[in-house]
Amino acid sequence: MFTNEELAVIETLAPFDNVDQINYQRHEILPAISKLNAELWNSEPGQFENLAFSLVENAGYDCWGTYYGPYVKYKRIDTGEFTYTLDKNTITPKAIDYWERRANSVVNPRLKMLYTGLVLDFKETVTGVRPDFNTIRKANIIATLEVAEALHHDFAYDNLELCVHALDLATKIRNQGLKERGTKALIANYKLLTSNNCQFPSIKLFDGILRHKDLYPDFIDYIVSQFNCEFDSKELLAQKEGNRTDGHVHIMKEIAELLSECYKATKQEQLILPILNRTTNAIRLSFVCRGGMWAQSMMEDMQKLYRKYHLYKAADELYKDIIEQGKNAQNEFQHVSFRVPVSRELWERHWQYSLYGTDEEVIQNFLLRYIPNIEEEIGKVTKDSLFNLGIRVRKYDSFGIPTSNIGTGKKSGEQKLFYTIDTNMKLTDGFLNEHINRLREKGLLNVDYIMNNLFKDSLIIQEEQRPILERGFEAFIEKDYIVACHLLIPMFESAIRVLCKINGGDILRPKNNPDEGNEYKSLEGMLSQGCVINELGDNITTYFRVLFTDSNGGNLRNNVSHGTLPASSFSAGVANRIFHAFLLLSLLKSINFEPNQQ
Repeated sequence: MFTNEELAVIETLAPFDNVDQINYQRHEILPAISKLNAELWNSEPGQFENLAFSLVENAGYDCWGTYYGPYVKYKRIDTGEFTYTLDKNTITPKAIDYWERRANSVVNPRLKMLYTGLVLDFKETVTGVRPDFNTIRKANIIATLEVAEALHHDFAYDNLELCVHALDLATKIRNQGLKERGTKALIANYKLLTSNNCQFPSIKLFDGILRHKDLYPDFIDYIVSQFNCEFDSKELLAQKEGNRTDGHVHIMKEIAELLSECYKATKQEQLILPILNRTTNAIRLSFVCRGGMWAQSMMEDMQKLYRKYHLYKAADELYKDIIEQGKNAQNEFQHVSFRVPVSRELWERHWQYSLYGTDEEVIQNFLLRYIPNIEEEIGKVTKDSLFNLGIRVRKYDSFGIPTSNIGTGKKSGEQKLFYTIDTNMKLTDGFLNEHINRLREKGLLNVDYIMNNLFKDSLIIQEEQRPILERGFEAFIEKDYIVACHLLIPMFESAIRVLCKINGGDILRPKNNPDEGNEYKSLEGMLSQGCVINELGDNITTYFRVLFTDSNGGNLRNNVSHGTLPASSFSAGVANRIFHAFLLLSLLKSINFEPNQQ
């Protein structure tokens, strides 16, 4: 049945293949496999065993559509594709045949669960041959339940997940006996889990438990009673100690979400609002000890819960808390500054090099130098410890109100990228300011040179608007940044609109009610069009979006238009960026930009 080479590999795992040793994890087996000599490690059975124990239960649904999946996976920011720690293509017909033979020979339930599960998941896809689903499923369910029935505190959570999986499979083959057995194992592991320091299942696992609620209605009543008892206890503690600690309200919030899911599943939705309101009131008691940022974050989390159950009015009422905590959050901001020592000689040599060449070359060097490079910025995102550590990164407006949670939703990669670009741009503001001052001293950034040289006969500047643009540049040169920003941003949007129109793009869109006619597209809507991207290139288009329209970046167009910036926000750094971005448009008459090339 097995070759000598296969038997030599199997012998390494023999200590794990007995009916009494059930409560162990895969990471206890991998070291044993890694101790194989080089010949056996590189052999097919050695690699088949290593591959089998590198796959993890309940980890493949979102990427492979299978129960078993890769232990580590992440989505690339630039392509949106998943990258895994192992290649699914390494699962070959020979591997399936080996696992199938191992499934028939092992006696340990955990090993049998693994091998039968892998055959169940991958045989048809890899070999094109359908397994005997009734037989393989039944064998897998029995092995899974045998593992789950070996009750142990340290494995209660994992075993509870196994029970849900076993019930899912038993339901597919309509095996009442296995469903009853799975029900008993689930109840036993749940009680074992919750008896250990009041630990509760995750919302994802609890959804699985509720999926089979008709099998154990009395047990669901027990769960609800247990949740309510623990919730009441934590609520009393929060009322007594909430001004000193937030520990109790986090547990209340966890229980409230589980209860809400239970009420939804049992068609008792009228009980959801009261439990969420009690949680919200308890959270407010800890505002004083945790501060404004924490308070805003918790209220946003509660808003998500309210909206999850379509309680939109209650969710919107929490905006009052978020706004009221803005001042407290603002007081918690910490200014960070640093100095980079540079010798005077090196400093002057740098600017001498930067200002070398003809006037046109000097201006082009200035304009192209401060454009972010997307590829480089993507590399910085992947190395950013804040994102890698899973720390919540938020963006606040000038009044201390959170405007973005970075790295959430369908465009999480783009959010991280734009936030990183915006942050790194601020690090070069000092160089940009000095560069502008040097060019002004050289006589290249006066209003006459800009209007009558850089933008002479520019197709994207409408003649009737040139006086407005000229006044905006005058205000910038005079360091009247409030006026400069309020004039240059609308003129920038107008120039992009003309650019879009010239290149065949759409500058109009229907109103919410199309019968009412049309309206101009937003700046974001124009910068997202292919004709504009092709004309400007990816780097410049992204730069403009980060600076003007994206809420994870500067968002200056929207913040200025909506009046959400105080006077202090119109600094030299902000005005310099707007000025630099506008001057980039002057290159359109002399440089034929190719996509992704500046």
